[in-house]
Amino acid sequence: MQAGGNSLSAYLWAFVDGVPIVHHYQTHDEIPCSNALAQKISRQLKQAGFQFTGPVVVYSWLQAAGLINDHELGCFRRAALLRKAQVAHGTEA
Repeated sequence: MQAGGNSLSAYLWAFVDGVPIVHHYQTHDEIPCSNALAQKISRQLKQAGFQFTGPVVVYSWLQAAGLINDHELGCFRRAALLRKAQVAHGTEA
């Protein structure tokens, strides 16, 4: 990937068109450990030679990198992260 002039960051953000996916979960129990996007990315990364990139690991990675926002509606960090994403993508109100 790197030899081809591509960054992992750009590769991953392309899956979400550069805009974080924001879910609206009420409780921690609603948050999945994987989804179809993570499964798709996992398959592609494995085909590219990556290891230890199962869908659960990829989903956690997407959360940690800010591509998926699964903060619960009542989480004290949710509003700040939404504002940060809006500013970064020029969609602030």
